[in-house]
Order: sequence, then structure tokens, then C-alpha cells
Amino acid sequence: MRGFGMERNVLASLGFLPQFPCMMNHGHHRFPLDTEVRVSVRTMMTARQEIGSGEEGTVQYFAYGSNLNPSVLGSSAPFLSPRRVDILDWRPAKLVGYELQFYRTGLPLEPAFANVEISKSDDGEESWWSGEVHGVVFRMSWDAFWRRLWPSEGWPRVADVDVNLYDGKIVQRVKIFTWKPVLSGECAPSTRYARLVIDGARARGLMPEYVSFLLRRTEILRSGIDEGVYSRIFSPQGRLDSKLEEFANYGHFRSGRIRILPLHREKGKRNRTLVYFPGLDGTGLGILPHVSELEKTFDIWTLIIPQRDNLSWDDLLDTVRREMSQLPETCVIIGESMGAAIALALISRFGTIARSLVVVNTATSFSRSTTARLLSTVAFTPSVAYRVTLAAALPVIFDVPYAFSGFRDYPRALDALTKVIMSEDFLPQDALKHRLGYIRAACEELDDRRLRNITTPIQTVATRNDGILPSVDEARRLHSLIGRASLEPIVLNFGGHCCVLDDRFPLSQILQKMEKVTSPYTRTP
Repeated sequence: MRGFGMERNVLASLGFLPQFPCMMNHGHHRFPLDTEVRVSVRTMMTARQEIGSGEEGTVQYFAYGSNLNPSVLGSSAPFLSPRRVDILDWRPAKLVGYELQFYRTGLPLEPAFANVEISKSDDGEESWWSGEVHGVVFRMSWDAFWRRLWPSEGWPRVADVDVNLYDGKIVQRVKIFTWKPVLSGECAPSTRYARLVIDGARARGLMPEYVSFLLRRTEILRSGIDEGVYSRIFSPQGRLDSKLEEFANYGHFRSGRIRILPLHREKGKRNRTLVYFPGLDGTGLGILPHVSELEKTFDIWTLIIPQRDNLSWDDLLDTVRREMSQLPETCVIIGESMGAAIALALISRFGTIARSLVVVNTATSFSRSTTARLLSTVAFTPSVAYRVTLAAALPVIFDVPYAFSGFRDYPRALDALTKVIMSEDFLPQDALKHRLGYIRAACEELDDRRLRNITTPIQTVATRNDGILPSVDEARRLHSLIGRASLEPIVLNFGGHCCVLDDRFPLSQILQKMEKVTSPYTRTP
């Protein structure tokens, strides 16, 4: 009987059949999920009297899974689906004190469905992944809820909860469905089910940050990577405080718009402003190893280029310029690889947009690098070959042995990095193709004439063991063209291509040196 109910759950997600045949539980906010009450005609009659705060004859229901999607619940559902009901109105809301889970079904086609559980967080802090479940409060008729929607879900447990609308109002005694999983533990939902939930969240206007969380949650489950892996990759020596770890692992780079976000701001103290421009990864996390040292004198911000960014080159520069105009003061920019090329193009096109600029292993040498051109062809190979090649290129990109020397177990650390690169969570092929277009556009724009016109103080930095670009030669070329505004290039013997990630990178000393030569601006945009 249990197996039969689980098989029906596959069709239930399509809106045709119920999900797990479970018991129903009436309760209040913070309901005990392990309490069950048998369904009966008497319960149905009681439910009719418990219409709640809505108008007579209607029920308010909080959806958080596939029922968010208009093609699953509402007038746009399949013609024969019991979930094809009239929605009288709907409002985005959040349920505080609970966590979204994807429980196992044991089925091959639909291995997991959405569920909620009381949050296990004891610190009282609310965050997207522990403490809030966002969804929609639907108002529908009593018959639509109890005679169509509820049976179509397999008669799950029903509870009354209080939810917070996005406009700040509280709605009490809203119905919510929960399931007691047959199998323990979470697993990744199917791509089809995950897409229903995510597209439904977007269609219903849920907060972009929560949509980003849904993407991150499903992709992490699907890839099998551990949620703390990004903080370990971008700070291999493990020296991040809890806030920076949370920032690294949240995954701002997965979705949303191009934006500049704060990594550290000192309240009540006027520090100088520093902005980091990332390389091809676009995560903005490469500067994390240096935050603890720089936060004494700088408010630190980072540029995020999301995976699904598809702006043109001109729109990219305009967007970054607008973002920088919102900063409290003219800043110092640190650009690495692609980020260095973007930063040079910005100050070439818009003038004094920065107080000074540090460019590291600048990607403006891309067209003169055979290795870079060969690696760029990987973006057009089959998915498996693409991931394998990225993983094989790690020793060329990073100074791998040193990067993981802070770990007690080097093989496990390297395995974690390889697993991220092999997953769909890191630098999708379409993102790489688009960003290579940015680099080519920067190389075309930054001709000798434009470089000679730059007056913003610039420090070029290059590493001898950069296995991707001829960075030392490029640093010297930029220095000769930019002339008086350029300081003598700094050449390092360590760090690989992504040398800013190396905690030996002397960023603090470089910035102190830049401060001594920075002069007031004379150019106007």
C-alpha cells in the first residue's frame, strides 16, 4: 500500500493524482509534525467550520512547492487535473520558523518533493536557508480546497499557521500541507520538478534572493557538493569569520543581476572604499583571503557577475558604472584577469571612475596566449568533456599545492574543488562563452591609443607561473603604454593565474604603495 501511494506521487506532481496518502493534523503555528489524526467525515465537517479569517465559504492556503506554478494550480492547470480550480486572489508571503526540505520518495522519476519542517536553527537568526519558507497565500472556495486540492495531494496532514505577507501584514490560520516522509534524508528533486518550483516562484513574484536560494538548494542537492565548499575553495586556509563564510556559501553568483555587494563595512567609521572585480568565475569571492587584513582601513565591496548574465559589452560597462556611482566615495579597484580588463575599459571610457587601479594578470593578453585560446574552445565541447577539461586545468590555473597546504587532508580538499568544478553549479558553459566575449570586446576596445590616454594611477601585477596568460609580458606592455600613470610592474614567483586567492599575495603592501602616489583627479567623465 505504501509503495502504491509513492507511485501515485509522480502523477500527483503533474496535478493529476494525489501524493502520499497520509493522515491530517489540525494545529496552530509551530505545529508538531509527528502528530497524526485520522481523516474522517467528522474532520471534514470540522474543517468546514474552520474557514478561518477569509470570507465565508473560502479557504486560505499557503503553497511553497510545485503548487506555486500557475500551470500546476489554478485555471491554467491541465484540463482534467483536480488542481484546475479558480483562485480568488493570491499574495506572496513567508512562513517564519520553518525550513524547506526535499524529502525522498524512493521513486526513479520523481526522487523528491518539497516539504516543510520546523527550523532546527537555535541562534534566532532568520536567513533564506534556515528560518523562512517563502510562498503564496491562495484564497479559494471551500470545495476547491477540501474536495479537489487536498485529495489531489493524497490527503496530507493539514495545519493552521500564521504567515507574514510581503506588505508586512500577518494572516492567521492559513492552511498548509505537510508530509511525513517514508524515507529519511533529503535528495535532489528531478529537473522537471525543480523547474516547476523555481518558475512558479518567479511567476508569483517571490523575492529574487529566495529564488536564488531555490536554485542553489536544488543544484547543491543535485551535484552532491557540500554547502560549505565555496568558503573552503576561496579561503583554503580556513580563515573566514562566520559572516564571510555565509556570504561565500550563499551563492549570489547563481542568479540575479550584475551588482556590487558589500563584504565588509565598518559602521560609524569612514574608511576608504575598495572594490574587487573578479575573473572568469564571476563569483566575487577571490578577495576573501585578504578581507581580515584589509578591513582595518577599507570598506570592501565585490562585483558579482551572475551565471545567467547576458548583457552586451556596452551594457555591462554602463551597469557597472551605475553600480559604482552608488558607492559612498570614489574607490580603489582591484581587478583580476577578466575583471582587470573590465576595470581598464571602464576608466578608459568614463575617466576618473576610480581613485586608483590594481590590475592582476590582466586578460588583455588573451589574443596572444595559445593556452587561453585552446582552453576557450572547451566552452563548445560536450558537457562531460567540458567539466573534465576544467578539472584537468586546475594545476594550470591555481598554485594548487600551496593553496591547500592549510588543510590537514590535502586529497580531500582537492577532491572538494574537483567535485565543484565537475558539477553544474560552477561556471556553466554558456556563462564561459559569454564572458570570453567580454574579454574579446575588452581587447578590441583597449587599443594603444586608449591605453595612452589613461591618467588614473595604475599598478600592474603579474605572476611568472601563470599557466594561462603571458602576464609578465602584458604587465610590461601596459606599463610602457600608460606611461607616467603606471607604476613599475610587480612580478611574483608564485600564485598561478588566480594569484589573488593566494594568501601570500601582498595586496595590503601594494595598496599602501598606491596611496602614496595617488593624486587628486584632473579628468572628468
